[in-house]
Amino acid sequence: MCAPRQTKTRHARTRLVNFSASTYLRRWWRAALYFTGTALLVGLAFVTNAADLPWLWRVLAVLWLGWMAVDGWLLARGNLRPLTTRDHLVPAAVAVVLVGAMVAGFLFYGAAGRRVYADGVAAQARADCTNAIKKYDTVTGPYELTLSRNVAAATTNREQCAAFAAAENAHVRGA
Repeated sequence: MCAPRQTKTRHARTRLVNFSASTYLRRWWRAALYFTGTALLVGLAFVTNAADLPWLWRVLAVLWLGWMAVDGWLLARGNLRPLTTRDHLVPAAVAVVLVGAMVAGFLFYGAAGRRVYADGVAAQARADCTNAIKKYDTVTGPYELTLSRNVAAATTNREQCAAFAAAENAHVRGA
């Protein structure tokens, strides 16, 4: 049997590592609630042009993640029992993999948004406004949730390109 201090430390590590605790504690309805809440938060951010107020959405995301962590800790605190090595390692490994996948996904998402914006700027520099407008629309559409300054810049650049393209078309038509 473990000494009381060792048991307390082991339980604390379990609570910290398994912050969601939803699947570990068989609280599937809570996992569904948090998944739905996260999807609603992302959807709301997208339809309200989150890039216009990036710090508001960053704070909301941190508060949401913090609440889920606190709730998971409270759930885990009420379900303390002696742990085996497997009981400790499996949730820890799953948590590390999931958090790593989320961080990597967000980093790749941001990098892809920056690359599309750079392609739009390069197309605009070549006076290829048709292509630039498509790139800027992509930045202000699917890549809006990067919360990057590039989203606002893409909106401005798109307007400039649209004006240039309209003037070019008028010149070609002889107007």
